[in-house]
Amino acid sequence: MTVDQFCSDINELLEQGSSATADDKITEMPGWCSLSFMGLLAMVDDRYEVALPPKAVLDSPSIAELFATIMQLRNAVSKAA
Repeated sequence: MTVDQFCSDINELLEQGSSATADDKITEMPGWCSLSFMGLLAMVDDRYEVALPPKAVLDSPSIAELFATIMQLRNAVSKAA
């Protein structure tokens, strides 16, 4: 998994073509709303196999930072298993 793939996942979720970049703040993306917020949590759970805390999304300054948080959670889950 790469940050570029995560950006593609976000583009798919928001139906924005290929506009998301690692430097963007997800909550400021066109198409972001409460439904996309819930969709993101579900997508991360499904594709990345971690439960992403909602606060992590709101506190992330960029998509790259959010992806880093997801990868940290994923590594923590792997080590615990």
